[in-house]
Amino acid sequence: MGVISTGVGAPGAAICAEEAIRAGAKILIRVGTAGSLQDHVRDGHLVVALGAVRAEGTTPRLLPLEFPALSTPEVAEVLAEEAEKLGLPVHRGVVVTMDAFYQGVLDLGLDTYARCGALAVEMECAAIFCVAQLRAVKAGAILAIDGDARRATSGDYNPHREVVRRAVDREIEAALNALLRLLQPRPS
Repeated sequence: MGVISTGVGAPGAAICAEEAIRAGAKILIRVGTAGSLQDHVRDGHLVVALGAVRAEGTTPRLLPLEFPALSTPEVAEVLAEEAEKLGLPVHRGVVVTMDAFYQGVLDLGLDTYARCGALAVEMECAAIFCVAQLRAVKAGAILAIDGDARRATSGDYNPHREVVRRAVDREIEAALNALLRLLQPRPS
């Protein structure tokens, strides 16, 4: 097992995933933070990503845009089960992987993604899921919600709060427990 920082964004995450796989990784689990896109997905909640909207610039260079960025169902299921054991609210669904963090003069489209049902926005899942698909390894992601992304672009964003720290601690625990389960030999 290794713990690796991908840095921020899809390019670094894709490179990190490729190099981890070349070093022998068979399961990639992103553990990080995300901004909520739904009112019921609140600060300190956890999101297990089932798939990611590819609203970034890296994965269109790897796979046709029509190809979805999906987590491995088994990894997502075990992550969700382990997170639920820890007592925090856990949501499962689609997240948006986007390169931009702060809004410029153009609309980032967050309200549109929210109306589509996306739970949260983050910056790495699509890259990790696509590289895992290309290299035939498993991948998943668990994310701690650190604010509402729809309001963060106006400057109302502070991820350095106790509720977020607790959620990050819990998601790390859930990911480690999930990995232990996923690595157990299956009865024949």
